[in-house]
Amino acid sequence: MGKPKFDTQSNNSNAWVGVREGQDRSSGKTHTEIIVHDKSNNDHAHVGIDKSGNQIYRRDR
Repeated sequence: MGKPKFDTQSNNSNAWVGVREGQDRSSGKTHTEIIVHDKSNNDHAHVGIDKSGNQIYRRDR
């Protein structure tokens, strides 16, 4: 986990998208995590995708 390897943050935008490696705490399996953040109201969502491209979780905050 940690700092995203890719992001689209811009000084002129309220949107931010990041991609990073995630890890399941119980199984230890890794997956891709996509973070979408609306800086104007601090809403954000995390979506986990497995190696086959299937969504394995989504957390809205």
